Amino acid sequence: MKRTTWVYTLKFLGIFFVCSLLTSAAFAAWVQEENPDAGLDQLRGVGGTAEDDVYAVGDYGTILHNDGTGWSEVSSFPGTRNYYGIWGSASDTVYIVGDRGEIYNYDGSAWSRLTSPNGNRFRDVWGTAADDIYAVGDKGTIVHYDGSSWDNMTAPANTPTLQEVWGTAWDNIYAVGGSSKSDPDGSYEAVIIHYDGSTWTTQWTGVEAQKLKAVWGSSETDIYAVGDYGTILHTADGTNWSEVLHGITYDGEIRSMWGSSATDIFAAGDYTTIFHYDGTGWSDVSSDIDNSTGEVPGNLKLHGMWGVVTGTGSKVYTVGGDIGTILLNDRTSSLVELVDFSAEPSNRQVLISWETAAEIDNAGFNLLRAEAAEGPYEQLNAELIAAEGAAAEGAVYRFIDNSVQNRTTYYYMLEDIDADGISTQHGPVTVTPLLIYEILP
Repeated sequence: MKRTTWVYTLKFLGIFFVCSLLTSAAFAAWVQEENPDAGLDQLRGVGGTAEDDVYAVGDYGTILHNDGTGWSEVSSFPGTRNYYGIWGSASDTVYIVGDRGEIYNYDGSAWSRLTSPNGNRFRDVWGTAADDIYAVGDKGTIVHYDGSSWDNMTAPANTPTLQEVWGTAWDNIYAVGGSSKSDPDGSYEAVIIHYDGSTWTTQWTGVEAQKLKAVWGSSETDIYAVGDYGTILHTADGTNWSEVLHGITYDGEIRSMWGSSATDIFAAGDYTTIFHYDGTGWSDVSSDIDNSTGEVPGNLKLHGMWGVVTGTGSKVYTVGGDIGTILLNDRTSSLVELVDFSAEPSNRQVLISWETAAEIDNAGFNLLRAEAAEGPYEQLNAELIAAEGAAAEGAVYRFIDNSVQNRTTYYYMLEDIDADGISTQHGPVTVTPLLIYEILP
């Protein structure tokens, strides 16, 4: 007989209660991958288009490729300088940027150098589509590719070197950076700038760090930026930033970041340090580095990070160090066999129900709600709804949402979270509460 779990949302005096338990997560090991580069030159960036199409880039024209079976040198790459950023939208649409304004494109058969609008060092490249790509770099450099040519963009006045660019859409893009030897004014302020589809504006500056090195978010509003002295900044609305007091003793640079969801974010930096955010707090997970395939030095600078959600979990890479180190975190997510996911309307209430046939390595569930199918979605439960199923037996769950209005259509998503923090979303289901319905018991 399946166990039924009831979860209520209650509002008294503005206080939000959820009857559930929080389950802690475990982590897969970070394993050192074999680097085929005989010179073991420093790696500075990693990125790809799929789990079997991953690139690592670095010094002296070092370009490596992983086709899903292992890493190999890309001998056909014509560049010889240092390269920092890699981005692609498909296996035949890949871009690499680096020193002296160099930009290279791979079209599926050959690499070619593209005409660059300036000679400043590019430190990162990212895009929303093949005809909407951005590269950022020294002295506040920003260039844009529209599918036919690369052109300079106007950065806000006094913008220092930009280290990374990332966004959610063509009209919601962020770039982060800070002081650098190449900046003529010698300023010591970190900076976050934002592009709204027409203009770049300065959104945040501060002396908490001299440089911000990476930016990533789970949505258009839930975004993190990391940098010097262990600095982690966060915005919950896409505009207002505040420092995260994570409590970790660390005085190095956090140089890279990637996540699969709002409750599964990795960051890496100096001293071979790797951090993880599980939705409740940041922790140092450097002890998860596996040295069984070769001792990983403890003084590496992990410059780049990139990951991909796979059919069975996720793969996260971080690269760096003077010896071309590549670390992989290959995690298998929970298997949740969902039998039913539905929503029943009543008078100013919605009953959300779901049933599983089996749950393997499942930590629990989150319920997300929006007033449009495309979002944005907000999480309803304050804590993880604890998993009650098992490999041989599922469970039935009930959740009553009392914070709804009649005659408003709501969309609900169900998110299962595995023991490693990896999320899988189901839905949405839609419902409209009305006065004619009875109040749920």
